[in-house]
Amino acid sequence: MNRKFRLGKSVFFILCFVFIFGLFLEVIRSNYALTLGYKQFQDSAASTEKEQAVSQSSFTEKPNFLLIYDEESQLSQSVTTNVEQTLTYMKKAFQTVPVQSLTEAFDAYNTVIVNFEALEKFDDITKLDQYVANGGTVLFTVRPAIDDAFIYLYRKLGIYEFGGFVTTAGIQVADNLWPNQQSMKIDGSFITNSSLFVGLEERSNIYAQSSDDVPLLWNRNYKEGTFITFNGTMLDKKSARGLLTSAISLVEDDFLYPIMNVKMSFIDGFPSEIPSGRNQAIFEAYKKDIVGFYRDIWWPAIQKTAMDDELSYTSGFMPVNDHKVNAPFSDGLLRQDFVKYVRELMKIDGELALAGYNNVPLFVGENYWESVDDIYQVLDNTDQFMDQSFPNYSIKTYYPPDLKISEEGLQAVQQVYPSIENVVVDYAEQASEFKQENNWTYVPITSSGYSYSEQTEWVIANAIYSIGVYAHQISPWEVLTSQASWEELASNYETITKDIQEKYPWLRSMTSAEAGSTIKEFLATDVRIEQTDNGLSVALSRDVDEFYFFLRTDKTVQTAKSYTVELVDPGVYLITAKQATFEIRLEGSS
Repeated sequence: MNRKFRLGKSVFFILCFVFIFGLFLEVIRSNYALTLGYKQFQDSAASTEKEQAVSQSSFTEKPNFLLIYDEESQLSQSVTTNVEQTLTYMKKAFQTVPVQSLTEAFDAYNTVIVNFEALEKFDDITKLDQYVANGGTVLFTVRPAIDDAFIYLYRKLGIYEFGGFVTTAGIQVADNLWPNQQSMKIDGSFITNSSLFVGLEERSNIYAQSSDDVPLLWNRNYKEGTFITFNGTMLDKKSARGLLTSAISLVEDDFLYPIMNVKMSFIDGFPSEIPSGRNQAIFEAYKKDIVGFYRDIWWPAIQKTAMDDELSYTSGFMPVNDHKVNAPFSDGLLRQDFVKYVRELMKIDGELALAGYNNVPLFVGENYWESVDDIYQVLDNTDQFMDQSFPNYSIKTYYPPDLKISEEGLQAVQQVYPSIENVVVDYAEQASEFKQENNWTYVPITSSGYSYSEQTEWVIANAIYSIGVYAHQISPWEVLTSQASWEELASNYETITKDIQEKYPWLRSMTSAEAGSTIKEFLATDVRIEQTDNGLSVALSRDVDEFYFFLRTDKTVQTAKSYTVELVDPGVYLITAKQATFEIRLEGSS
């Protein structure tokens, strides 16, 4: 008897489900799904303007700090510029006047900051004495010169004897100034000061001294007020802003200031065309050519560091790894390699940034590009390469070669890549700050390299203790030119990342695009802090999800729903604001 084979309804539904599920698996494995998912993440993570929480007019308060400088001294002017920028980040109101035309009454300010050495330029030094005696605070940011005004004041500063000027090297920072540092000691000759050779009274509190124990920073209570003295000449440098910020924080018993609370990690010029051939040292160690080394050794190690130490890499790609500035322009990076590295970067929550076409910064001139048209041409080539590889990926960050930018280069980038909002710059450059300008958010890199030298440690600590930012860069190509082996470089870099994770576990890891939104919000938010009977009253000018502060106090900090408290070290707390207005309750002495 003939029977027709028929599928039952249940079997039919099962087969349909298997087919659809299989199709789903293929889609999520594809580049499209990766790029689409990342684009949706970018869109959902994009910052939106917050409504103002407190009227801006209420933040036009009188300055708390009076900055006095000597307009005849270049050092004084440089120190004053650094103090002004530091106070701006700390969101403290200040007024700056030259000593030559000083008419302000000191009593109108909580703190007077003296940014010059020749104290005899004060018309009447006894007014400064009387201001402190009545409860004011004076901070000297430059070691005083030996003149009649200094002779009048020196015992009040906590000095019982002094000699001549000495050149001091290195610095020892006490653990009661910088938390989690276990009395940092830097012996490097890159830190030098012109200092007074002084002996201090026992009642002086020393916070920093040179490698050979010359006091550099101390305070001394005088009657109702306090003198704070920096016995050096280095506070004009950006690399000393953490020390400057900490010196300023000594002006009040309970001192609160905002920070960005950001940890960023950068990879310079990757993915890019990897040189062919062998590197002798690499081949002897790993039996691999250069391409195989980066694919099988270097890149897996970098990915592992990201996962082990909570790093979110921003990696700047360029299709060609050369310095050619003449046509014809072509792609050197294999598309399949590019896709592989970018997909793996996304899987560790990284960000792909634009470095450019090759290693040549976008300048017009000798040793750079011959014309603006050439800049547009190579950017168009790069855009086509990106569009063919990841058509749905929206690039948010420009990460230029050598961190060098030009006006014509920025205009071209903005024209070809309208989605880009952030530009990575070198914090060591005088003009580079965390700022918004001409629709760009500037994201400075504060340190670089695989080596954890004393200088790197110093620069990192100062950036964290001033603005709460770690922003470190490495280059894959340093491995090919370094005297050290990859094993040594990898070990040193791991020391950096683990040290940061252990000392500053509260830092929030984020990409440049995410940090750009944080920086914009930080810069746009004004802060008002007032002393109350119970502690500190805080108001923000904008409604934010979270806003971060360092608090230095010897009192017990009470918790509340409007903010969280995390002990960083005895006497130092991380405060996370949850709403625009709140009061930090402080009780007794700890």
